[in-house]
Amino acid sequence: MRKGKQRWEGVGQDAAQATLKRTEREWQINHMDELPERRKPEFAKKAAEEVRGKHEMAVEVARFLENVRLTKAPKTYGGYKYDLGLFQQSCRKRFLEDIKEADIKDFIVFLRKRNLGDRTVFNTLEAVHKFLRENGIAGMPRKSWPGTPRRRCKPTTRKTSRLCSMPRSRTRP
Repeated sequence: MRKGKQRWEGVGQDAAQATLKRTEREWQINHMDELPERRKPEFAKKAAEEVRGKHEMAVEVARFLENVRLTKAPKTYGGYKYDLGLFQQSCRKRFLEDIKEADIKDFIVFLRKRNLGDRTVFNTLEAVHKFLRENGIAGMPRKSWPGTPRRRCKPTTRKTSRLCSMPRSRTRP
């Protein structure tokens, strides 16, 4: 590839030589990491320099979920898996270090488009924030997260004052 476009390579007129060249190129592509630097194509050299010291999101999500699976309840694992799956759908960044506050804001918009409630959005952000925090990535400040809605009512007794301070629930009126 050159400047993001495919480039044809000349291999001569002999079919056997072309087949040999094709087999060699396929091996190079499939074993890119094992090649010495001088035999690597230019795009692979740049990619290798860029990757050093960074953490791939898919690998880190799998590692985090494996840890959750071993240490938490099955339903907790399922919740984290679902929430991080949504985050991966929303944020197409390859490396964790590339995730910025704008990506978290885009994720909130992504969740809102799915018609999720405030509490669900907040809980999903909690899961993603915990994942990012455990991988040493500073997430979005909590003060800019969507707040938990409160009921608006006038407390008249001790019982109703406690109910007024409870978060809204979809199952309760």
